[in-house]
Amino acid sequence: MVFYRARSPQNSHIAAVVPAKGTSKRLPGKNLALINGEPLVTRKIRQLKDSECFEAIYVATDSEEIAEIAGTEGCKVLGAVQNGQMMKRLSRCPRPSPT
Repeated sequence: MVFYRARSPQNSHIAAVVPAKGTSKRLPGKNLALINGEPLVTRKIRQLKDSECFEAIYVATDSEEIAEIAGTEGCKVLGAVQNGQMMKRLSRCPRPSPT
């Protein structure tokens, strides 16, 4: 998971980015696997929402099904990330500077 803080003189916003690939080599369908009756990605989104720490929650996925779940949960979906480039793209997100 990636956390991003955007600061301006007027305010500070913190967002969470959840990388949720639709494919997994070791555990196919991992993010859609049911835990206590709900998909893993839904569980993670709800945990982030319940923390009340984030202005926005984004889900980066290459899966239409995960994107639909994220939208239903009120998250913003980052465009389809193809060909295993998701983590490479997320690694380029700006990080907050140490304070």
